[in-house]
Amino acid sequence: MGTVNKEYASSTFAMYFSIPENLLSLYNAVNGTSYDDTSELVMNTLQSEDGIADSVFSKMANDLSFIFHSNLSLYEHQSTYNPNMPLRMLFYVSQLLKEYITGKDLYRGRVIEIPTPMFVVFYNGSKDIPDKITMKLSEQMAVKVEEPSMELTVTAYNINSGRNIELMESCKPLSQYSEFIFRMRSALAGKKTNPEKSDAIRQVIEECINDNIMSQFLSEHREAVMKASLVEYNEQDEREGILLDGIDKGREEQRIEDEKIIAEMNTTIKQTKTELAETKELVKELEAQLAALKS
Repeated sequence: MGTVNKEYASSTFAMYFSIPENLLSLYNAVNGTSYDDTSELVMNTLQSEDGIADSVFSKMANDLSFIFHSNLSLYEHQSTYNPNMPLRMLFYVSQLLKEYITGKDLYRGRVIEIPTPMFVVFYNGSKDIPDKITMKLSEQMAVKVEEPSMELTVTAYNINSGRNIELMESCKPLSQYSEFIFRMRSALAGKKTNPEKSDAIRQVIEECINDNIMSQFLSEHREAVMKASLVEYNEQDEREGILLDGIDKGREEQRIEDEKIIAEMNTTIKQTKTELAETKELVKELEAQLAALKS
């Protein structure tokens, strides 16, 4: 197995697919090709100031980008579905291209060729989405036009266990990664404390090594995977907690608003009943006066 490119390794996904053989296998599966020369892969994942791969707005750094055969591939791994990926990719590719053309004169008459961008998301979150979806930047634009002046298309693949069978069969590393994540998610279900999570992660790693699932990689990078997995799942729990807090807050705000409306309605009903009672008394007085006049 090739060497993990630690310069870009920020998550289990990034570590595993920074291995040239795995990355090229993934590229071939996505593009329907059969290349085998990894020496032509040029990694160029953006780096933050602290040297960790930067995924633009996400604190977790789990992106991969590389140039291969004049294609600039941007791969993003997501455990939470994000419909804003076209916009994120726009920022990402803009920075990459800015670095790519450094030193080239944009104002000269000669055309500057750039590698052809390809945007791909590998999704393995709990939200159920189709095997393959396409997201377009134009869908995020406030004013919809038939032919937008700018477009960016992201293809997202659901890589959860049992999904995208053809893609999995074309890429053994992806299939094994999917199984690893399935086992990890199952083992971590209900675990609250870091010691509980650490024990579950350690057990999954041992089981996968014994079952020949990412075995060499996990054997060689056991501690790094332990650390990355614990951080990833803690952050995932945190995001879900924030979401639940938001839902609870929204429900509480709605309850208060409902109570306010009910109180206002009760007041209105009470006032209306009082007015009706007064009206009935007035009607009776008028009827009595009319009867007296007739007599």
